[in-house]
Amino acid sequence: MTKRDRVFIDLKDKDIYDRFVKLGFFEGKTRKEQFLFCMALGFRNNAKKPLSKREGFFLLKDLNPKDEALIYSVAIQSNGSADILSDIDKVYQIAEEYACGGIKILSSKITQFGTFTKQLERDIYDVYRRSIKKI
Repeated sequence: MTKRDRVFIDLKDKDIYDRFVKLGFFEGKTRKEQFLFCMALGFRNNAKKPLSKREGFFLLKDLNPKDEALIYSVAIQSNGSADILSDIDKVYQIAEEYACGGIKILSSKITQFGTFTKQLERDIYDVYRRSIKKI
């Protein structure tokens, strides 16, 4: 078994990521940031899609501890147990599947950028307001 050194995306999705960079949605964002956004979007919408053919997207060494914590949290929540952390390949597979689902959601909204970004802003604001009320 080879040691994992990178995070993968579905080969079919590479063009979609590139298109979003050209459209300005991912402009100035690293591949890691693009992936994490799509993973979070997929997770939020419970949209997990298996990768048909994998392509390396960025190296694991580019992740910082906060990025890893986010990925681990998604894996734990998805699996229902922290036991998943003993299988790091499975952890990243879950993250990759959510990113695959997330990029597909984003792609389906390509003609509705104004609507999508406004909804995203509203969702972020709602999360912020709920967190303030808890303090």
